[in-house]
Amino acid sequence: MTTATMKKESLDVELRAARLAACVKAIYENHNWIPFAEAYFTISPKLGLPIPFRANYLQRSVCADRMAGKLRTKRLKSRQMGSTSAEICAAFAEMLVTPNFTVIFASDDILSAQRIATTFVEPLVRGLHADAKSLVESVELVKRELRVTHKNGLGKSILFIGGLRDETFGIGHPVHYAVMTEAAYAPPKGWSTWRNIVEAMPREHSIICIESTANGVDNEFHEQFTSDTGHHQFFPWWVQDDYTFPPGESELIPEALWGDFPLTEAEQMLMKKHQLTRDQIRWYRWKTKEDGELVHQYYPATPEEAFLSISRMSFPIRPLEDAYNNAKLALTPPPDKLSKWVEMGWREGLPWDGFGLHVWTYPERGHTYSVGVDTGEGQEDSDLTVCQVMNEFTGEQTAMLRGKYRPDEIADMVVKLAEYYNHAKIKVEKNGLGAAVCQQLEFVYHYDNCFRHEADKPVGYNMTRDRKAELFGKTAKALESFSLRLNDRTTIREMLSYRVGRGGTLSAPDGKHDDCVMALMLAYDDRAEGHTTRVTRRKADVYASAR
Repeated sequence: MTTATMKKESLDVELRAARLAACVKAIYENHNWIPFAEAYFTISPKLGLPIPFRANYLQRSVCADRMAGKLRTKRLKSRQMGSTSAEICAAFAEMLVTPNFTVIFASDDILSAQRIATTFVEPLVRGLHADAKSLVESVELVKRELRVTHKNGLGKSILFIGGLRDETFGIGHPVHYAVMTEAAYAPPKGWSTWRNIVEAMPREHSIICIESTANGVDNEFHEQFTSDTGHHQFFPWWVQDDYTFPPGESELIPEALWGDFPLTEAEQMLMKKHQLTRDQIRWYRWKTKEDGELVHQYYPATPEEAFLSISRMSFPIRPLEDAYNNAKLALTPPPDKLSKWVEMGWREGLPWDGFGLHVWTYPERGHTYSVGVDTGEGQEDSDLTVCQVMNEFTGEQTAMLRGKYRPDEIADMVVKLAEYYNHAKIKVEKNGLGAAVCQQLEFVYHYDNCFRHEADKPVGYNMTRDRKAELFGKTAKALESFSLRLNDRTTIREMLSYRVGRGGTLSAPDGKHDDCVMALMLAYDDRAEGHTTRVTRRKADVYASAR
Protein backbone atom coordinates (compact mmCIF):
# COMPACT_ATOMS: atom_id res chain seq x y z
CA MET A 1 0.00 0.00 0.00
CA THR A 2 1.43 3.33 -1.04
CA THR A 3 1.79 6.31 1.24
CA ALA A 4 -0.79 8.23 -0.81
CA THR A 5 -3.29 5.41 -0.44
CA MET A 6 -2.70 5.25 3.30
CA LYS A 7 -3.16 9.01 3.63
CA LYS A 8 -6.36 8.83 1.60
CA GLU A 9 -7.74 6.03 3.78
CA SER A 10 -6.73 7.87 6.94
CA LEU A 11 -8.45 11.01 5.70
CA ASP A 12 -11.52 8.99 4.80
CA VAL A 13 -11.65 7.55 8.32
CA GLU A 14 -11.34 11.01 9.81
CA LEU A 15 -14.09 12.39 7.58
CA ARG A 16 -16.39 9.49 8.43
CA ALA A 17 -15.68 9.96 12.14
CA ALA A 18 -16.37 13.70 11.86
CA ARG A 19 -19.62 13.08 10.00
CA LEU A 20 -20.71 10.54 12.62
CA ALA A 21 -19.85 12.94 15.43
CA ALA A 22 -21.80 15.74 13.75
CA CYS A 23 -24.86 13.51 13.29
CA VAL A 24 -24.75 12.34 16.90
CA LYS A 25 -24.38 15.94 18.11
CA ALA A 26 -27.44 16.99 16.09
CA ILE A 27 -29.56 14.36 17.85
CA TYR A 28 -28.20 15.22 21.28
CA GLU A 29 -28.69 18.94 20.96
CA ASN A 30 -32.13 19.28 19.38
CA HIS A 31 -33.55 15.93 18.20
CA ASN A 32 -32.38 16.50 14.60
CA TRP A 33 -32.36 12.86 13.50
CA ILE A 34 -32.56 13.28 9.70
CA PRO A 35 -28.79 13.73 9.01
CA PHE A 36 -28.13 10.53 10.97
CA ALA A 37 -30.92 8.61 9.24
CA GLU A 38 -29.94 9.74 5.73
CA ALA A 39 -26.31 8.85 6.37
CA TYR A 40 -26.74 5.43 8.00
CA PHE A 41 -30.25 3.99 7.53
CA THR A 42 -31.61 1.71 4.83
CA ILE A 43 -35.35 1.15 4.45
CA SER A 44 -37.65 -1.05 2.39
CA PRO A 45 -40.31 1.08 0.68
CA LYS A 46 -43.48 -0.16 -1.01
CA LEU A 47 -41.60 -2.07 -3.74
CA GLY A 48 -39.65 -4.01 -1.11
CA LEU A 49 -36.17 -3.14 -2.42
CA PRO A 50 -33.76 -1.78 0.22
CA ILE A 51 -32.76 1.82 -0.48
CA PRO A 52 -31.00 4.55 1.53
CA PHE A 53 -33.39 6.59 3.65
CA ARG A 54 -34.26 10.00 2.17
CA ALA A 55 -36.66 12.21 4.10
CA ASN A 56 -39.83 13.40 2.37
CA TYR A 57 -41.89 16.49 3.18
CA LEU A 58 -43.76 14.95 6.12
CA GLN A 59 -40.60 13.49 7.65
CA ARG A 60 -38.73 16.79 7.35
CA SER A 61 -41.69 18.57 8.94
CA VAL A 62 -41.80 16.09 11.82
CA CYS A 63 -38.10 16.61 12.45
CA ALA A 64 -38.40 20.42 12.22
CA ASP A 65 -41.16 20.43 14.84
CA ARG A 66 -39.08 18.28 17.20
CA MET A 67 -36.16 20.64 16.76
CA ALA A 68 -38.49 23.50 17.66
CA GLY A 69 -39.32 21.76 20.95
CA LYS A 70 -42.77 20.52 19.95
CA LEU A 71 -42.59 17.15 21.66
CA ARG A 72 -46.34 16.46 22.15
CA THR A 73 -47.78 15.82 18.72
CA LYS A 74 -51.19 14.86 17.30
CA ARG A 75 -50.80 14.06 13.61
CA LEU A 76 -53.55 13.62 11.04
CA LYS A 77 -52.23 12.54 7.66
CA SER A 78 -53.12 10.98 4.35
CA ARG A 79 -52.30 7.35 3.64
CA GLN A 80 -48.83 6.03 2.86
CA MET A 81 -46.93 9.22 3.63
CA GLY A 82 -44.06 7.79 5.68
CA SER A 83 -45.32 8.87 9.10
CA THR A 84 -44.60 5.49 10.71
CA SER A 85 -41.16 5.41 9.07
CA ALA A 86 -40.45 8.86 10.46
CA GLU A 87 -41.19 7.81 14.04
CA ILE A 88 -39.32 4.51 13.75
CA CYS A 89 -36.22 6.19 12.28
CA ALA A 90 -36.33 9.01 14.84
CA ALA A 91 -36.69 6.56 17.72
CA PHE A 92 -33.92 4.27 16.41
CA ALA A 93 -31.54 7.21 16.01
CA GLU A 94 -32.24 8.36 19.58
CA MET A 95 -31.67 4.83 20.87
CA LEU A 96 -28.30 4.47 19.15
CA VAL A 97 -26.86 7.60 20.75
CA THR A 98 -28.68 7.61 24.11
CA PRO A 99 -28.07 4.86 26.71
CA ASN A 100 -31.06 3.53 28.67
CA PHE A 101 -33.55 5.12 26.29
CA THR A 102 -36.92 3.33 26.18
CA VAL A 103 -39.41 3.60 23.34
CA ILE A 104 -42.99 2.33 23.16
CA PHE A 105 -44.49 1.87 19.71
CA ALA A 106 -48.16 1.04 20.13
CA SER A 107 -50.58 -0.23 17.50
CA ASP A 108 -54.22 -1.23 17.71
CA ASP A 109 -53.51 -4.98 17.80
CA ILE A 110 -50.75 -7.59 17.74
CA LEU A 111 -50.99 -8.24 13.99
CA SER A 112 -50.38 -4.57 13.23
CA ALA A 113 -47.51 -4.55 15.72
CA GLN A 114 -45.93 -7.55 14.02
CA ARG A 115 -46.24 -5.83 10.63
CA ILE A 116 -44.41 -2.79 12.00
CA ALA A 117 -41.61 -5.02 13.30
CA THR A 118 -41.14 -6.90 10.03
CA THR A 119 -41.84 -4.07 7.57
CA PHE A 120 -40.10 -1.14 9.24
CA VAL A 121 -37.74 -2.22 12.02
CA GLU A 122 -36.21 -5.37 10.57
CA PRO A 123 -34.92 -3.65 7.38
CA LEU A 124 -33.40 -0.88 9.52
CA VAL A 125 -31.49 -3.36 11.66
CA ARG A 126 -30.40 -5.44 8.68
CA GLY A 127 -29.18 -2.46 6.65
CA LEU A 128 -27.63 -0.39 9.44
CA HIS A 129 -24.35 1.17 8.30
CA ALA A 130 -21.16 -0.09 9.94
CA ASP A 131 -20.25 3.38 11.18
CA ALA A 132 -23.52 3.62 13.11
CA LYS A 133 -23.01 0.11 14.48
CA SER A 134 -19.65 1.19 15.85
CA LEU A 135 -21.43 3.44 18.34
CA VAL A 136 -22.85 0.49 20.30
CA GLU A 137 -22.01 -3.01 21.43
CA SER A 138 -24.87 -4.74 19.57
CA VAL A 139 -28.23 -4.25 17.87
CA GLU A 140 -30.78 -7.05 17.68
CA LEU A 141 -34.47 -7.50 16.97
CA VAL A 142 -36.04 -10.24 19.09
CA LYS A 143 -39.66 -10.80 18.07
CA ARG A 144 -41.13 -7.35 18.66
CA GLU A 145 -38.33 -5.89 20.80
CA LEU A 146 -35.45 -3.90 19.36
CA ARG A 147 -32.52 -4.01 21.77
CA VAL A 148 -29.50 -1.74 21.56
CA THR A 149 -26.68 -2.63 23.99
CA HIS A 150 -24.34 0.30 24.61
CA LYS A 151 -20.59 0.03 25.14
CA ASN A 152 -18.72 0.19 28.43
CA GLY A 153 -21.65 -1.22 30.37
CA LEU A 154 -23.76 1.91 29.92
CA GLY A 155 -26.93 -0.15 29.62
CA LYS A 156 -29.53 -0.96 26.99
CA SER A 157 -31.98 1.05 24.97
CA ILE A 158 -35.13 -0.84 24.04
CA LEU A 159 -38.00 -0.32 21.62
CA PHE A 160 -41.14 -2.26 22.51
CA ILE A 161 -43.67 -2.84 19.73
CA GLY A 162 -47.05 -4.09 20.87
CA GLY A 163 -50.82 -3.97 20.63
CA LEU A 164 -52.92 -1.79 22.90
CA ARG A 165 -55.46 -4.55 23.41
CA ASP A 166 -52.90 -6.00 25.86
CA GLU A 167 -53.60 -4.03 29.03
CA THR A 168 -50.14 -4.88 30.44
CA PHE A 169 -48.28 -3.49 27.42
CA GLY A 170 -45.75 -0.81 28.39
CA ILE A 171 -46.25 -1.31 32.13
CA GLY A 172 -43.16 -1.32 34.33
CA HIS A 173 -40.80 0.55 32.00
CA PRO A 174 -39.53 4.16 32.32
CA VAL A 175 -40.64 5.31 28.86
CA HIS A 176 -38.97 8.28 27.16
CA TYR A 177 -40.57 8.12 23.69
CA ALA A 178 -44.10 6.87 23.01
CA VAL A 179 -45.91 6.59 19.67
CA MET A 180 -49.43 5.38 18.94
CA THR A 181 -49.81 4.60 15.26
CA GLU A 182 -53.19 4.57 13.44
CA ALA A 183 -54.74 5.86 16.64
CA ALA A 184 -58.17 6.36 15.06
CA TYR A 185 -58.56 2.58 14.90
CA ALA A 186 -57.53 1.86 18.49
CA PRO A 187 -60.24 0.29 20.70
CA PRO A 188 -61.49 2.18 23.79
CA LYS A 189 -59.58 -0.16 26.12
CA GLY A 190 -56.47 0.58 24.08
CA TRP A 191 -56.77 4.25 24.94
CA SER A 192 -56.89 3.34 28.62
CA THR A 193 -53.64 1.41 28.19
CA TRP A 194 -52.15 4.37 26.31
CA ARG A 195 -53.08 6.80 29.08
CA ASN A 196 -51.40 4.57 31.65
CA ILE A 197 -48.23 4.63 29.56
CA VAL A 198 -48.25 8.39 29.04
CA GLU A 199 -49.08 9.25 32.65
CA ALA A 200 -46.00 7.35 33.82
CA MET A 201 -43.64 9.23 31.47
CA PRO A 202 -41.42 12.14 32.57
CA ARG A 203 -43.12 15.48 32.03
CA GLU A 204 -40.03 17.10 30.53
CA HIS A 205 -37.99 16.06 27.49
CA SER A 206 -40.11 12.98 26.74
CA ILE A 207 -41.61 12.60 23.25
CA ILE A 208 -45.25 11.64 22.72
CA CYS A 209 -46.98 11.25 19.37
CA ILE A 210 -50.36 9.95 18.26
CA GLU A 211 -50.71 9.67 14.50
CA SER A 212 -53.35 8.30 12.16
CA THR A 213 -55.42 8.61 9.07
CA ALA A 214 -59.00 9.56 9.92
CA ASN A 215 -61.71 7.06 10.81
CA GLY A 216 -64.76 9.23 11.30
CA VAL A 217 -65.71 11.27 14.34
CA ASP A 218 -66.90 8.62 16.78
CA ASN A 219 -63.50 7.73 18.22
CA GLU A 220 -60.96 9.07 20.71
CA PHE A 221 -58.48 10.19 18.05
CA HIS A 222 -60.98 12.68 16.63
CA GLU A 223 -61.60 14.10 20.10
CA GLN A 224 -57.86 14.31 20.75
CA PHE A 225 -57.05 15.97 17.44
CA THR A 226 -59.82 18.55 17.71
CA SER A 227 -58.94 19.45 21.32
CA ASP A 228 -56.89 22.53 22.17
CA THR A 229 -53.98 20.72 23.85
CA GLY A 230 -50.73 19.62 22.23
CA HIS A 231 -49.24 20.40 18.83
CA HIS A 232 -51.39 19.54 15.81
CA GLN A 233 -50.05 18.47 12.43
CA PHE A 234 -52.08 17.89 9.28
CA PHE A 235 -50.66 16.60 5.99
CA PRO A 236 -52.93 16.70 2.91
CA TRP A 237 -52.31 14.24 0.11
CA TRP A 238 -50.62 16.60 -2.36
CA VAL A 239 -47.54 17.27 -0.17
CA GLN A 240 -46.41 13.71 -0.97
CA ASP A 241 -43.95 13.97 -3.86
CA ASP A 242 -44.94 10.75 -5.60
CA TYR A 243 -48.71 11.37 -5.53
CA THR A 244 -48.71 12.39 -9.17
CA PHE A 245 -49.14 10.67 -12.55
CA PRO A 246 -47.68 12.10 -15.75
CA PRO A 247 -49.69 11.01 -18.83
CA GLY A 248 -49.14 7.38 -19.76
CA GLU A 249 -46.74 6.73 -16.87
CA SER A 250 -48.66 3.73 -15.59
CA GLU A 251 -50.90 1.14 -17.15
CA LEU A 252 -53.10 1.54 -14.08
CA ILE A 253 -54.40 4.87 -15.34
CA PRO A 254 -57.55 4.63 -17.45
CA GLU A 255 -57.13 5.89 -20.99
CA ALA A 256 -59.71 8.59 -20.23
CA LEU A 257 -57.12 10.24 -17.94
CA TRP A 258 -54.42 10.48 -20.60
CA GLY A 259 -53.73 13.86 -22.12
CA ASP A 260 -55.64 17.04 -21.26
CA PHE A 261 -58.88 15.64 -19.82
CA PRO A 262 -61.58 18.18 -18.87
CA LEU A 263 -61.56 19.32 -15.25
CA THR A 264 -64.63 19.49 -13.04
CA GLU A 265 -65.44 22.71 -11.19
CA ALA A 266 -64.31 21.12 -7.91
CA GLU A 267 -60.98 20.09 -9.49
CA GLN A 268 -60.43 23.58 -10.85
CA MET A 269 -61.01 25.04 -7.39
CA LEU A 270 -58.63 22.51 -5.86
CA MET A 271 -55.91 23.32 -8.38
CA LYS A 272 -56.31 27.06 -7.91
CA LYS A 273 -56.45 26.99 -4.11
CA HIS A 274 -53.43 24.72 -3.60
CA GLN A 275 -51.45 25.33 -6.80
CA LEU A 276 -51.75 21.72 -7.92
CA THR A 277 -50.76 20.33 -11.30
CA ARG A 278 -52.92 18.43 -13.74
CA ASP A 279 -50.74 15.36 -13.09
CA GLN A 280 -51.67 15.51 -9.38
CA ILE A 281 -55.35 15.75 -10.30
CA ARG A 282 -54.83 12.79 -12.63
CA TRP A 283 -53.46 10.76 -9.69
CA TYR A 284 -56.32 11.89 -7.42
CA ARG A 285 -58.92 10.86 -10.00
CA TRP A 286 -57.32 7.43 -10.19
CA LYS A 287 -57.47 7.05 -6.40
CA THR A 288 -61.08 8.23 -6.43
CA LYS A 289 -61.96 5.46 -8.87
CA GLU A 290 -60.04 2.95 -6.75
CA ASP A 291 -61.29 3.96 -3.27
CA GLY A 292 -64.67 5.56 -4.00
CA GLU A 293 -66.02 7.76 -1.18
CA LEU A 294 -63.17 6.61 1.07
CA VAL A 295 -60.83 8.80 -0.96
CA HIS A 296 -61.96 11.75 1.17
CA GLN A 297 -60.95 9.91 4.34
CA TYR A 298 -57.73 8.42 2.94
CA TYR A 299 -56.54 11.43 0.94
CA PRO A 300 -58.16 14.56 2.42
CA ALA A 301 -57.56 18.18 1.48
CA THR A 302 -58.55 19.47 4.93
CA PRO A 303 -58.96 17.96 8.41
CA GLU A 304 -62.70 18.61 8.14
CA GLU A 305 -62.89 16.54 4.97
CA ALA A 306 -60.94 13.71 6.61
CA PHE A 307 -63.23 13.50 9.62
CA LEU A 308 -66.48 14.13 7.79
CA SER A 309 -65.88 11.42 5.21
CA ILE A 310 -66.53 7.89 6.43
CA SER A 311 -67.82 4.88 4.59
CA ARG A 312 -70.40 3.82 7.17
CA MET A 313 -72.14 7.17 7.38
CA SER A 314 -75.66 7.49 6.09
CA PHE A 315 -75.87 11.17 5.07
CA PRO A 316 -74.02 12.41 1.94
CA ILE A 317 -70.47 13.61 2.49
CA ARG A 318 -69.81 16.67 0.35
CA PRO A 319 -72.78 18.80 1.48
CA LEU A 320 -71.90 18.16 5.13
CA GLU A 321 -68.28 19.08 4.47
CA ASP A 322 -69.36 22.33 2.83
CA ALA A 323 -71.77 23.08 5.66
CA TYR A 324 -69.10 22.42 8.29
CA ASN A 325 -66.60 24.73 6.57
CA ASN A 326 -69.17 27.51 6.02
CA ALA A 327 -71.06 27.35 9.31
CA LYS A 328 -72.13 30.73 10.69
CA LEU A 329 -71.23 32.09 14.09
CA ALA A 330 -74.15 32.37 16.49
CA LEU A 331 -75.58 35.86 17.02
CA THR A 332 -75.87 37.79 20.26
CA PRO A 333 -79.27 39.22 21.19
CA PRO A 334 -80.16 42.83 20.40
CA PRO A 335 -80.42 44.84 23.65
CA ASP A 336 -84.19 45.15 23.36
CA LYS A 337 -84.57 41.37 22.92
CA LEU A 338 -82.13 40.22 25.62
CA SER A 339 -84.76 39.32 28.22
CA LYS A 340 -86.83 37.44 25.62
CA TRP A 341 -83.77 35.47 24.46
CA VAL A 342 -82.92 34.56 28.05
CA GLU A 343 -86.47 33.25 28.52
CA MET A 344 -85.97 31.11 25.42
CA GLY A 345 -82.78 29.57 26.88
CA TRP A 346 -79.97 31.88 25.70
CA ARG A 347 -76.84 31.84 27.88
CA GLU A 348 -74.12 34.45 27.63
CA GLY A 349 -70.78 33.41 26.21
CA LEU A 350 -71.92 30.26 24.39
CA PRO A 351 -70.78 27.84 27.13
CA TRP A 352 -68.26 25.10 26.34
CA ASP A 353 -70.94 22.41 26.69
CA GLY A 354 -72.91 23.97 23.84
CA PHE A 355 -76.09 24.08 25.94
CA GLY A 356 -78.61 26.86 25.60
CA LEU A 357 -80.09 28.82 22.70
CA HIS A 358 -78.07 29.39 19.52
CA VAL A 359 -79.46 31.86 16.97
CA TRP A 360 -78.03 32.27 13.46
CA THR A 361 -80.70 34.42 11.79
CA TYR A 362 -83.43 36.68 13.14
CA PRO A 363 -87.09 36.11 12.21
CA GLU A 364 -87.93 37.58 8.80
CA ARG A 365 -91.26 39.23 8.05
CA GLY A 366 -93.45 37.05 5.82
CA HIS A 367 -91.41 33.87 6.34
CA THR A 368 -92.86 30.76 7.96
CA TYR A 369 -90.87 28.62 10.36
CA SER A 370 -91.11 25.13 11.87
CA VAL A 371 -89.75 23.82 15.15
CA GLY A 372 -88.73 20.18 15.58
CA VAL A 373 -88.45 18.90 19.15
CA ASP A 374 -86.69 15.77 20.42
CA THR A 375 -87.27 15.45 24.17
CA GLY A 376 -84.87 14.09 26.80
CA GLU A 377 -85.49 13.34 30.45
CA GLY A 378 -83.67 16.35 31.86
CA GLN A 379 -81.51 14.17 34.12
CA GLU A 380 -77.71 14.35 34.41
CA ASP A 381 -77.09 11.05 32.62
CA SER A 382 -80.04 11.19 30.20
CA ASP A 383 -80.36 12.20 26.55
CA LEU A 384 -80.52 15.88 25.70
CA THR A 385 -83.56 17.85 24.67
CA VAL A 386 -83.10 19.63 21.33
CA CYS A 387 -85.34 22.10 19.47
CA GLN A 388 -84.36 22.95 15.90
CA VAL A 389 -85.88 25.96 14.12
CA MET A 390 -86.10 25.83 10.31
CA ASN A 391 -86.91 28.64 7.92
CA GLU A 392 -89.37 26.98 5.54
CA PHE A 393 -88.82 29.63 2.87
CA THR A 394 -85.00 29.37 2.67
CA GLY A 395 -84.36 25.92 4.16
CA GLU A 396 -81.89 27.40 6.64
CA GLN A 397 -81.31 26.20 10.19
CA THR A 398 -82.03 29.45 12.01
CA ALA A 399 -81.89 28.55 15.71
CA MET A 400 -81.34 25.63 18.07
CA LEU A 401 -82.09 25.08 21.75
CA ARG A 402 -80.10 22.27 23.33
CA GLY A 403 -79.73 21.13 26.92
CA LYS A 404 -81.06 19.07 29.82
CA TYR A 405 -84.58 20.33 30.50
CA ARG A 406 -87.67 18.88 32.20
CA PRO A 407 -90.77 18.44 29.99
CA ASP A 408 -92.54 21.42 31.64
CA GLU A 409 -89.45 23.62 31.13
CA ILE A 410 -89.07 22.72 27.48
CA ALA A 411 -92.77 23.28 26.75
CA ASP A 412 -92.50 26.84 28.04
CA MET A 413 -89.31 27.60 26.10
CA VAL A 414 -90.44 26.01 22.85
CA VAL A 415 -93.69 28.01 22.85
CA LYS A 416 -91.73 31.25 23.36
CA LEU A 417 -89.27 30.21 20.66
CA ALA A 418 -92.07 29.37 18.21
CA GLU A 419 -93.86 32.66 18.90
CA TYR A 420 -90.60 34.56 18.35
CA TYR A 421 -90.28 32.93 14.92
CA ASN A 422 -93.60 34.18 13.53
CA HIS A 423 -95.86 31.74 15.37
CA ALA A 424 -93.90 28.76 14.00
CA LYS A 425 -95.30 25.26 13.60
CA ILE A 426 -94.20 22.87 16.35
CA LYS A 427 -93.59 19.19 15.72
CA VAL A 428 -92.72 17.16 18.83
CA GLU A 429 -91.76 13.50 18.81
CA LYS A 430 -94.33 12.16 21.27
CA ASN A 431 -92.60 8.86 22.04
CA GLY A 432 -91.48 8.60 25.67
CA LEU A 433 -91.38 11.89 27.57
CA GLY A 434 -92.31 13.78 24.43
CA ALA A 435 -95.93 12.92 25.25
CA ALA A 436 -95.72 15.08 28.39
CA VAL A 437 -94.45 18.02 26.32
CA CYS A 438 -97.30 17.51 23.84
CA GLN A 439 -99.86 17.59 26.65
CA GLN A 440 -98.35 20.81 27.99
CA LEU A 441 -98.53 22.40 24.54
CA GLU A 442 -102.15 21.34 24.00
CA PHE A 443 -103.78 21.67 27.41
CA VAL A 444 -101.64 24.22 29.29
CA TYR A 445 -100.42 26.62 26.62
CA HIS A 446 -103.18 25.91 24.07
CA TYR A 447 -100.70 26.47 21.27
CA ASP A 448 -102.70 26.33 18.05
CA ASN A 449 -99.97 25.50 15.54
CA CYS A 450 -98.86 22.01 16.60
CA PHE A 451 -98.50 18.97 14.39
CA ARG A 452 -101.12 16.20 14.57
CA HIS A 453 -101.28 13.15 12.33
CA GLU A 454 -105.01 13.84 11.86
CA ALA A 455 -107.26 16.69 12.94
CA ASP A 456 -108.95 14.65 15.68
CA LYS A 457 -105.71 13.06 16.96
CA PRO A 458 -103.64 14.30 19.93
CA VAL A 459 -100.76 16.71 19.40
CA GLY A 460 -97.41 15.09 18.54
CA TYR A 461 -95.49 13.03 16.02
CA ASN A 462 -95.53 9.28 16.67
CA MET A 463 -92.09 8.08 15.55
CA THR A 464 -91.89 4.62 14.00
CA ARG A 465 -89.11 2.88 12.13
CA ASP A 466 -90.75 3.56 8.77
CA ARG A 467 -91.41 7.20 9.59
CA LYS A 468 -87.81 7.68 10.76
CA ALA A 469 -86.59 6.21 7.45
CA GLU A 470 -88.91 8.57 5.57
CA LEU A 471 -87.65 11.61 7.50
CA PHE A 472 -84.08 10.54 6.89
CA GLY A 473 -84.70 10.15 3.16
CA LYS A 474 -86.16 13.65 2.87
CA THR A 475 -83.28 15.20 4.82
CA ALA A 476 -80.60 13.32 2.86
CA LYS A 477 -82.21 14.38 -0.42
CA ALA A 478 -82.29 17.98 0.78
CA LEU A 479 -78.58 17.85 1.57
CA GLU A 480 -77.74 16.41 -1.83
CA SER A 481 -79.74 19.14 -3.58
CA PHE A 482 -78.28 21.84 -1.28
CA SER A 483 -81.79 22.92 -0.29
CA LEU A 484 -80.97 22.45 3.41
CA ARG A 485 -78.55 24.97 4.91
CA LEU A 486 -76.92 23.96 8.21
CA ASN A 487 -75.18 26.32 10.63
CA ASP A 488 -74.54 24.22 13.74
CA ARG A 489 -71.40 22.07 13.81
CA THR A 490 -72.71 19.93 16.68
CA THR A 491 -75.64 18.95 14.47
CA ILE A 492 -73.30 18.25 11.56
CA ARG A 493 -71.06 16.04 13.69
CA GLU A 494 -74.08 14.05 14.83
CA MET A 495 -75.15 13.62 11.21
CA LEU A 496 -71.70 12.32 10.37
CA SER A 497 -71.85 9.63 13.02
CA TYR A 498 -75.42 8.65 12.14
CA ARG A 499 -75.42 5.09 10.82
CA VAL A 500 -77.42 2.65 8.80
CA GLY A 501 -77.10 -0.44 10.97
CA ARG A 502 -78.03 -4.06 10.52
CA GLY A 503 -81.49 -4.53 9.14
CA GLY A 504 -81.55 -0.91 7.94
CA THR A 505 -81.94 0.63 11.39
CA LEU A 506 -80.95 4.29 11.72
CA SER A 507 -79.22 5.47 14.88
CA ALA A 508 -76.12 7.00 16.44
CA PRO A 509 -73.26 4.69 17.52
CA ASP A 510 -73.09 3.55 21.14
CA GLY A 511 -72.18 6.42 23.43
CA LYS A 512 -73.11 9.10 20.87
CA HIS A 513 -76.14 11.40 20.57
CA ASP A 514 -78.62 11.81 17.73
CA ASP A 515 -80.93 14.35 19.43
CA CYS A 516 -79.89 17.18 17.10
CA VAL A 517 -80.43 14.97 14.04
CA MET A 518 -83.90 13.87 15.12
CA ALA A 519 -85.05 17.41 15.90
CA LEU A 520 -83.63 18.67 12.60
CA MET A 521 -85.40 15.97 10.56
CA LEU A 522 -88.69 16.83 12.28
CA ALA A 523 -88.23 20.54 11.58
CA TYR A 524 -87.30 20.01 7.94
CA ASP A 525 -90.19 17.62 7.28
CA ASP A 526 -92.68 20.47 6.97
CA ARG A 527 -90.59 22.19 4.31
CA ALA A 528 -90.22 18.91 2.41
CA GLU A 529 -93.98 18.38 2.47
CA GLY A 530 -94.85 21.97 1.70
CA HIS A 531 -97.71 21.84 4.22
CA THR A 532 -98.58 20.62 7.71
CA THR A 533 -101.68 18.91 9.04
CA ARG A 534 -102.87 21.27 11.75
CA VAL A 535 -105.88 22.08 13.86
CA THR A 536 -107.49 25.41 13.16
CA ARG A 537 -108.31 27.18 16.38
CA ARG A 538 -108.92 30.72 17.44
CA LYS A 539 -105.57 32.23 18.28
CA ALA A 540 -105.65 32.93 22.02
CA ASP A 541 -103.24 34.24 24.58
CA VAL A 542 -100.91 31.24 24.66
CA TYR A 543 -99.73 32.09 28.17
CA ALA A 544 -103.20 32.56 29.66
CA SER A 545 -103.30 29.13 31.28
CA ALA A 546 -99.67 29.20 32.32
CA ARG A 547 -99.81 32.29 34.50
